[in-house]
Amino acid sequence: MKVQEYEDLINIALERGVNNHDVELRELKSTKLLYRKTRHTTNKKPYCITLIDPISDVALVEIQAQKSDSKLKQILLFQPREEIPFDNTGKINFEYKFLWENEEYYWQKCRGPISEGLEYSLECKMVHDPNPSIVIALYHQKLNTLGIMNMDRIPANNKRGLEYVLCITLLSLLDEWDDKLQLNAKNLANSDSKQNSVAYPQHKNANNIQRISLAPIQLIPMNISDVEKSINETDWIDTCKLEFGLIFSRKRIRKAKEKIFNIIKPPYIRYNDTGAKNKPNFSYYQSKIFSFLASSCISTDSDSVDSINKILNLEFPDSSLIKNYFDSERRKPAIHFCVYNEQLIIDISNDCIEPTESFSKEMEDALNKYNPYPELEALFNKYGYFYETKIIVGAKLDQLFEFESSDISRLNSQWSELKEVYYPQNPEKEWGVIDRQIKPLYQSLTPSLSAKVELLLEAKPRILMTGSNQVKNYKWIKFSKELHKADFHIFGRIVNKNNSEEIKFVPKFDYYDIGGFGISIEGTGNNQEYEKEYTVFWIMIGIPNEVRYSDPLTRDIEIVKGSKLITIKEDKFSLNTEQKLHPGLILTISFKFPESNFNPLVETKILSWTNRGIINIEILDLVQADYDPCGNEKKVLKQLHGNWLVILY
Repeated sequence: MKVQEYEDLINIALERGVNNHDVELRELKSTKLLYRKTRHTTNKKPYCITLIDPISDVALVEIQAQKSDSKLKQILLFQPREEIPFDNTGKINFEYKFLWENEEYYWQKCRGPISEGLEYSLECKMVHDPNPSIVIALYHQKLNTLGIMNMDRIPANNKRGLEYVLCITLLSLLDEWDDKLQLNAKNLANSDSKQNSVAYPQHKNANNIQRISLAPIQLIPMNISDVEKSINETDWIDTCKLEFGLIFSRKRIRKAKEKIFNIIKPPYIRYNDTGAKNKPNFSYYQSKIFSFLASSCISTDSDSVDSINKILNLEFPDSSLIKNYFDSERRKPAIHFCVYNEQLIIDISNDCIEPTESFSKEMEDALNKYNPYPELEALFNKYGYFYETKIIVGAKLDQLFEFESSDISRLNSQWSELKEVYYPQNPEKEWGVIDRQIKPLYQSLTPSLSAKVELLLEAKPRILMTGSNQVKNYKWIKFSKELHKADFHIFGRIVNKNNSEEIKFVPKFDYYDIGGFGISIEGTGNNQEYEKEYTVFWIMIGIPNEVRYSDPLTRDIEIVKGSKLITIKEDKFSLNTEQKLHPGLILTISFKFPESNFNPLVETKILSWTNRGIINIEILDLVQADYDPCGNEKKVLKQLHGNWLVILY
């Protein structure tokens, strides 16, 4: 009848039987008939479905209830005889649970990858605390297949019996959808067309989405049910997991494993009782990131997108995968259509939550590091990148359309015909989270800690490192740890301890590398002066996020850095930095010849500067290196490459 050894992966196709309520379950590749489902009634239970062995015609398992959408159904096993509750435990989200050999299993809605454009599907998981739940069954609505997997990872002894239960519970859920579609079809106003049962293979949302591109459909008035109004704050917190952050991982969004907040004040819940007066909101998105956010029930406002881009630019492994996915091109253009009907709004302001002591302490410790990014990555992966500030509950229809470029006008014209949208009449069982507004997780911290994290995420230059070294002729400065990139610039001067002594040398910084940089002493002095040891004070400037290094003592000092190629004719000239410069700041500048291989320096002096950003400069001398291969004693000044640094206090 079936193979004796249990396969770790079984793919089953669901097909409509001869009778309207019969379903045949066939092995996907061989099309071999595995089971047959029949629907009937009993004296005590109006709703009853049975899974039958097609060869022996023996009943394997049965589900009984008052109706297909009853909150509690009974699973009846015959070999051996056993009764198992099948319970609708979802407060807001879709969730059905049952026990098998003292282990808890639950069905929930899930989504396929955006690129596949799948509608809502179902997955069954085994609770595996404290580890993540194990997926053991996956129903693809679009493909109309049931995949059973990972049986070798669960502790079930009777795995064949568990297979029976997985099949019968899924079929019961599809019956529930099917019955609702038929009931709703009867209530459609101004509809002359007959609605057929579409649970095989259609899902209710998929059916409505197909209607979006075909013709207008009616919005049925509905109010908030007493069931939803009776839900208290504890249920909302438990269901929405408000104490946990959100993680962007491998093209999906999931809740973090570690708790980050303590709920110190109940969130503010607002109901929308406008019924049919509540008009749906129509949106379409042509970019991948907006489509990804809409499919993940994340708001697509500019603040959310800017926050997400900050995290993606950190180039953490998981966020890099998502960034690469966003940056990659589609094979075909695509538009994501979304229709929202908002019914319930949960506001989570900062006065409702308090970061846990462990999270605040770990973040503070990370910020005191010279390279805080590995610790930040670990914290984000542990606690989440974002947290929810508003959750919107209601009904949502969405679909990803791929099309040829010539088809866009046709799609837009069909979309504009849609005036109203039909929603189910039983909202307490159909509602779900349809939109969430998010903020970066660090913004929930104290203002001082939040500002420190913001500095590390900004793409602005900062003082990364400072130092002073004794240099004779040349010295290599080695970093204690290698940097992520050699994208930095060094400014510095020779410190004159004896102001009466004239120094005819300047330091030259070159050979930038992730492991260090070089300092050479160049000038026009005699050999005896050249052999002296000089004290060089230097400052390293760069973007902390790119270099992955930042001194905690200097990272909050604001600076302005720039460079420019200028043409000069006289020894005195002006340089426009295009930055406001006020009195009392620290300013340093260096010049060199851009076309020279050995980059000789030009010794200059800053005469003055204005608040409009003009620096007046005088050329003192050309600093010619002893190893000049051309043997030039003088160079005609035409073009100079200038670098300047302004330290603002």
